[in-house]
Amino acid sequence: MAGTPDEEADPEQVLMGLYGKLIKAHGWNLRELDETNLETLFDFLTYKDPNERIINGKVYRRATAPPKWL
Repeated sequence: MAGTPDEEADPEQVLMGLYGKLIKAHGWNLRELDETNLETLFDFLTYKDPNERIINGKVYRRATAPPKWL
């Protein structure tokens, strides 16, 4: 039965599925993705900074000290 967890996924199909999701989510085109360093792309997709949040395209950073006026 196709799609069961015990089956090994075809790497080409997985990569094309990832490309499709990136194109839809970020508006990138297939040519740009093909020319991208795969390691850099995966680093970008998995980067998580606990002191940084992106909300509606704006980057918010956690304060490291209280404001001077306080």
